[in-house]
Amino acid sequence: MFGIVILGFIVALAATYIPGFGLKQLWWIFNTIAACVVVPTVLSLYWDRLDARGVFFGVLVSFVVGVPLFVYGNIIDNSIWIVGASLFIILVSTLFCLFMPKRKI
Repeated sequence: MFGIVILGFIVALAATYIPGFGLKQLWWIFNTIAACVVVPTVLSLYWDRLDARGVFFGVLVSFVVGVPLFVYGNIIDNSIWIVGASLFIILVSTLFCLFMPKRKI
């Protein structure tokens, strides 16, 4: 939780001090972060074998790799990079959740 507060503070400072950083960029960054957790959230509601390890590593990898790709795509204003990064984020979080299920006892 502390890390999320720090990241939110950094984004707020970026919106204030970076020229050209407006609501559009803020909107897309927060939507990308939401994309990191959408699949684990839905799977937690409907799939009994969802494991915390898969959720953790899926969100971690999609956030650490996918969000910078998404930001880069927005910096160069390339729609292919933006859509590809978003699909990568959703795919990675899904694959980690599906390939690291709870073990049957």
